[in-house]
Amino acid sequence: MQQAGQISPDGYWMWNGTQWVPNPYMPMVAPPVAAPCESAASRAGIASILIYSNIAGIVFLVVNSLLIDLIPNPNDTQSIVIGLWSIVAVVVWAGTLIAAVVLFCMWLHRVVRNMPALGAPDPRWSPARAVVYCFIPILNWFHPLWSTLDAWRGADPSRRWLDLASRRSLRPPTLLAYWWAAWLGGSFVLNIGSRITGPGGAVFDVMGGALQIAAAVLCVMVIREVTKRQEHKNELIAGGQLI
Repeated sequence: MQQAGQISPDGYWMWNGTQWVPNPYMPMVAPPVAAPCESAASRAGIASILIYSNIAGIVFLVVNSLLIDLIPNPNDTQSIVIGLWSIVAVVVWAGTLIAAVVLFCMWLHRVVRNMPALGAPDPRWSPARAVVYCFIPILNWFHPLWSTLDAWRGADPSRRWLDLASRRSLRPPTLLAYWWAAWLGGSFVLNIGSRITGPGGAVFDVMGGALQIAAAVLCVMVIREVTKRQEHKNELIAGGQLI
């Protein structure tokens, strides 16, 4: 006996309990042949290491800001120490940040590229555009979140096919919202702290640094979650459990 919800072998029909009807989760237009899904695990692992490394750079910068805020009139020795620390802080922060951004973009390119093979034939942006838009002023305040969210939705393991409209109907996970809120909040608070001197500036520097560190940790969690979802869905498809 046919069970309601059963999908036909070609994926185009679904049994509603009494008859075969068009599969509502199947794209109306057959997608082009997609490139095979390639695991993003290695890129996710390297990106995670570099993002965690950037936390050291954030700490160095916060300490540097505290030295400047809390020692308004340094003597010669203090000026030399603060100057050297500033150089080290900028080098560590910028070096780890650039490396982390590069690997994050490589990871983002891979997960967006995997979407058609996982049943999301119409990503909102091509893999290349998903990366390029991360560097366009103003747009980069939101785009990394949007592209990552689209990849997360496309890897929903409960459905084989997810077009753009279907993906938009899925509720965003709170993890992604917390990640981006922490990043935006930390950037905003640090910007305020850079304009204030004295103990008040030190408070903003510490708060902003804490939010940036939280954003880094949450970013790693997001990368791992999206990668894990894609690999799980790919296994389900390969095993014939999603058709």
